[in-house]
Amino acid sequence: MVRLSSVSTVAVREQAVDWVGSEVGAPTLPPMSASLNAVLADFAKLPGGASIAVLDGAQLLLERMLRTGAKWQDGCSPNGTCRFVRTADGVLAVNLPRLSDWELLAAWLETDADCPWSWPRLTEAVRSRATGPLIDRARLLGLAVAATGNAPIGCARSSIGYPSVKHPSLVVDGDPLGDCRNLTPKPRPPVVVDLSALWAGPLCSHLLWLCGGRVIKVESRDRLDGARFGDADFYALLNQGKRSLALDLGARDERILLQHLVEQADIVIESSRPRALRQLGIQAEEWVRRQTGRTWISITGYGRVGAGADWIAFGDDAGVAAGLADLMRAATGAHQFAGDAIADPLTGVEAAQAAWRSWLTGGSRLVSLSLAGVAARMLAKETGELGSGAMIESARRWWQAARLGRSAAGVDRRAPTAPVSEPGADRAAVLRELSLPC
Repeated sequence: MVRLSSVSTVAVREQAVDWVGSEVGAPTLPPMSASLNAVLADFAKLPGGASIAVLDGAQLLLERMLRTGAKWQDGCSPNGTCRFVRTADGVLAVNLPRLSDWELLAAWLETDADCPWSWPRLTEAVRSRATGPLIDRARLLGLAVAATGNAPIGCARSSIGYPSVKHPSLVVDGDPLGDCRNLTPKPRPPVVVDLSALWAGPLCSHLLWLCGGRVIKVESRDRLDGARFGDADFYALLNQGKRSLALDLGARDERILLQHLVEQADIVIESSRPRALRQLGIQAEEWVRRQTGRTWISITGYGRVGAGADWIAFGDDAGVAAGLADLMRAATGAHQFAGDAIADPLTGVEAAQAAWRSWLTGGSRLVSLSLAGVAARMLAKETGELGSGAMIESARRWWQAARLGRSAAGVDRRAPTAPVSEPGADRAAVLRELSLPC
């Protein structure tokens, strides 16, 4: 857990000067911008990564808000789906982005199912209850909740290398993703199969597309990417240039087609709980073992293994679990959200850099990243480099700017440069190109 201590105003200003600017009214950076810029800079140095050099951390963190026009509010995420509620012994972040989440509240709190729910009613219902049991029952039901003041479970990233006859030295040791010095670009771009949805995974495949990857976006016909029904411009930005397949995963022949498609990939990106793909006959670990050179990117809330493997998380509550709300409390006096679903863009960039680096260095890896873990690791690293005083002062100044509507001052807004496919529009072309049965 990152500990944030208070310091004198003078000391804070001296520590923060290089990062946030010394002049009154100088532009402020959103929390974690420096960490994200460091990952982007490393990514841009890789062979084939030149297109990443034009991107900026603040730009990616604020990208959705630049399009939706959402406002910063006390104790509430910009999109309004996640809020802080006080319990008998702490503070919880409760995220309810889906209608089905609201329908589960009666079961979570074991109350009358006929009475309509609202945020005031929910706030009152949890006020006298202990945090621990509330979290346990919410996770059992598949609700996304996180307590403030707690470090996340598990690691930010774990990479599992599988030795083979052709590559006997491919064992995790030191840098698990390999040394990219003196490497040259591959003779062909990777085939990327993107099974993910919403933000982190699609951002990962978007960045790989910018690097030249041939990205195939795969969705279930019955459950399309929920981001399609959000802001159209934001969806277009992250999914431009990708070819689209929509499959009926309830049909056996379509599940077999999905398995064949995954077999043709160099990189697979998914953001499901591990059991979901296993039910479709796809085992990530076996897929990596069967053929050298492959990279599987697994994005979860709290990791693929252990107690957190079945826990639900979205970007806002994962950021709270990482400790970012505690940073904001130290800066503002109250728990606040440090960004718009902040763990999503942090993890999406980290995942893309890991995927590209693995591709360049021979693959044969399953790389597991958790939203909460990535955000926690970046927060710890940035606090260690800048000092807690500088972090707190920068967050305070940024929050002041955000409340005045100036959080995106000086941040360029990106625009799509390629078309966006309708669901399933590229099925015939993709199957023909990969020599798969139509």
